[in-house]
Amino acid sequence: MSELGETRTMLDLTVKSIRLQIRLLCFGLALTAGVCAAQAPVAERSPIDPYLVVERFKFAMTDGAVMAPVQIGDRTRRFMLDTGARTSVVDKSLLVGAKSIKKGYNEGTKEAVELFAMPDGKLGAMDLRKAAPAVASVDLSKLSETLGFEVAGVLGFDFFSTRIVQIDFDREEVLILNKIPVKSGERVSVSYKSLARPTIKVKVADGKWEDFLIDTGVIGFDSGRLRPALVESLLADSKGRVVGQTIDHASGDQAATRLIQTRQIETADQVTPQVVFGEHSENLLSLYYLSRYCVTLDLGHAKVFFDPGKRIRQPDYVDHSGLQLARRDGQAMIRSVLPGSPAAAAGLKAEDRILFFGELRGDAGSLHVMRGALCAPDGVVPIVVRRAGQEFRISLRLGPATLDTTK
Repeated sequence: MSELGETRTMLDLTVKSIRLQIRLLCFGLALTAGVCAAQAPVAERSPIDPYLVVERFKFAMTDGAVMAPVQIGDRTRRFMLDTGARTSVVDKSLLVGAKSIKKGYNEGTKEAVELFAMPDGKLGAMDLRKAAPAVASVDLSKLSETLGFEVAGVLGFDFFSTRIVQIDFDREEVLILNKIPVKSGERVSVSYKSLARPTIKVKVADGKWEDFLIDTGVIGFDSGRLRPALVESLLADSKGRVVGQTIDHASGDQAATRLIQTRQIETADQVTPQVVFGEHSENLLSLYYLSRYCVTLDLGHAKVFFDPGKRIRQPDYVDHSGLQLARRDGQAMIRSVLPGSPAAAAGLKAEDRILFFGELRGDAGSLHVMRGALCAPDGVVPIVVRRAGQEFRISLRLGPATLDTTK
């Protein structure tokens, strides 16, 4: 699922521009929180019986991913929780000089890969060398740039397959449990059409039930991905429509794919209206979709539980800016600009260093919140960038709304 310190520049803005900044920042934060004032309140979830809890840790929705604090030596490192990764991985910088312990297989590249012993690390009191004993060595710098902070590793299916993991998005907390709580929501059976690929059944636009991979490593503000044949079927039957383009932020790939909105999907006895998906080689449910629930994953016993949370009615969003953001050497920057996009029309260029994005500092603001602000239709985002030693103040005018918001 893969983005420097500059001298602070004071913005000379009119009162109207300042109000626009505040409105856009609030919009980005609202996206991150997933809370809409018009939504009916959801009952507060009862606390988990402490006797069921093996380990617990907090995460921040503003990160855009679920990150686990892993103690390696005298440092706390951040590992991403990714149910879509077949094998846990560790950044190659932590395995310098290590010898491989066995061979693995990369189904994507069809190549053999070397696996290494997990470094001596702790997640709370949990010994990671027992939780995920064999890991791949990968350069995670692009993923770190994309999320905006250092990512030292990824805990994949091998980690999830031997334990019960509950992700409570309302409380921004992950619990490792020894037993499924009595009130965990709707149970959904998990199947494995391919090794270490947990899928559940989802009905798309009143059509047939489709297999969808549960993938917490797919980040953004849409509900996931659809396979090309399903996309074409939805478009042909007028059950879906193209509403824009997307770039896969987690992979760092700069190729754009179509965004499709379909009128609803159904799973876990819940109907989610007007959902948006990118196009991909397989069907996926994203972290953003899952954040509508408190999700309890018991993948080793082929089941998952969905308990509706405060974000159950949150809508999907589309970023029409054409910007792909990253952070390098501590500074937010523009990784790429889609030709013909509002960002290209505004004169923004790849490799521009972002000093200010609205009221967010480029060396401190959350990239996830910035991306959320780019989803505001018909908005104007004031951006200060540095290019070739010069500073430029640019007003990025976002495109009009394209989504159908009827229920």
